[in-house]
Amino acid sequence: MTTRRRFILGSCAAAAAAGGGGAAFLNTAQFGRPPSAARRARILASPNWKNGCFRNAEPFAHPRAQFRENRLKIWWKFLFADKTALSPPAPLEIVKPDFAALSAGGDCAVWLGHSSVFLRLDGVNVVFDPVFSPYASPLPFVNRAFRASAAFAPGDLPDIDILAISHDHWDHLDYPTVHALIPRVKHAVCPLGVGEYLEQWGMPPDRIFEGDWFDEFDIANLHWAITPARHFSGRLSRMNGTLWGGFALRSSKRAVFFSGDGGWGRHFAEIARRFAPFDFAFMENGQYNVRWPSVHSHPPETAAAAELLRARFLVPIHNSKFALSDHRWNEPMDALAALAPAYSWKLAAQPIGRPILFDAPPDCEMWWKRA
Repeated sequence: MTTRRRFILGSCAAAAAAGGGGAAFLNTAQFGRPPSAARRARILASPNWKNGCFRNAEPFAHPRAQFRENRLKIWWKFLFADKTALSPPAPLEIVKPDFAALSAGGDCAVWLGHSSVFLRLDGVNVVFDPVFSPYASPLPFVNRAFRASAAFAPGDLPDIDILAISHDHWDHLDYPTVHALIPRVKHAVCPLGVGEYLEQWGMPPDRIFEGDWFDEFDIANLHWAITPARHFSGRLSRMNGTLWGGFALRSSKRAVFFSGDGGWGRHFAEIARRFAPFDFAFMENGQYNVRWPSVHSHPPETAAAAELLRARFLVPIHNSKFALSDHRWNEPMDALAALAPAYSWKLAAQPIGRPILFDAPPDCEMWWKRA
């Protein structure tokens, strides 16, 4: 979530509180709760917890850049600026896959829009950051999904062996979706602190694998590592009270990387040193802005990170569902496709919902050109 959206949500929540009922609203389950004593002890013991919150290993390049616009200007842009180019002119092309058939087949992945990904690896069903709600916020008028892009529901997915959550922002940790999925989830993996949400929402604590950067776990025949990212966390309050990250996972045949959110930084070199190469890298590509240069990766940085990670195929995520920044909605895809020929990785972009079969990876499909 960007600073502008955080401000808007904060202002709306403040208005709700002023109008009555705000305290009850902010205490609903979707906002989470403070960590348990045991979880709090683990958080305080982390080398990444400093001066009362989690910190990036590499500080933001321009930490004040994202706060330069005054609030009146932010509100003016939000209410009156021309947003025509921020969303597609027509409903996006959506494919509804046969998840039952995919679950009975070989290794594959399905991009479900934004950063939500279904992965089938060595017979294990994994879902990353599932967000099926039509809004990436607790309020039904902020961060609305593009027309038709909220095409999936929790019931569409098969039973899930591993639920992976990269961080607690609304566009990655969605209460209605996760709450509905938990009865059909065997295990969950997440960075420190995020497990409190999952436990509160019904996940048995002994099934949650929760760790710090570079902690490793063996879960359902897959080897997992939580990897660093250059980002932040918070769901309106408790800023940076939980950790953020990505995931490196390995099966008997393949290695996969899921970036989560975050800007370019030296952590990619360390991830590469420990875990590269990767067969498929699901990389953030969208919602960047020059006003928050270290928070999200711009397309040249996404391209360079995938090269550093020695990825064979790059699948771009974090785009084409929500307008969380002010770039043209299809700009991230255009930019990355233009950069691809200069790199050794291949772009494996597919429409939302179209399966990517790992044994026969498809060529890049310029689906956004048809929108």
